[in-house]
Amino acid sequence: MTISLFPATEKIRDLLNEQLAALETRLDADFLCQDGPIIDGNETLFLRIVEQIANEKQHDTLYVCLTTTGGSATAVERYVNIIRGNYKEVEIT
Repeated sequence: MTISLFPATEKIRDLLNEQLAALETRLDADFLCQDGPIIDGNETLFLRIVEQIANEKQHDTLYVCLTTTGGSATAVERYVNIIRGNYKEVEIT
């Protein structure tokens, strides 16, 4: 038996995942939430995450829920190219 040190955090994460799954079903699309600055050096991790989502869900559309304080224009361009390589349509909210 595993005892969680952060049950509230886990509950919130589970509720958010349930709601995202419902949105994916309703809109026939994948969802990706980015919260924080977009900085250089995270492109490889971002690529792995996007490819994992694209391979698991196999939708043509990706909705990106974006909350950011800004960051690197170069990194943003790389992120956009990663998304374009995996999805036909992208909606940013």
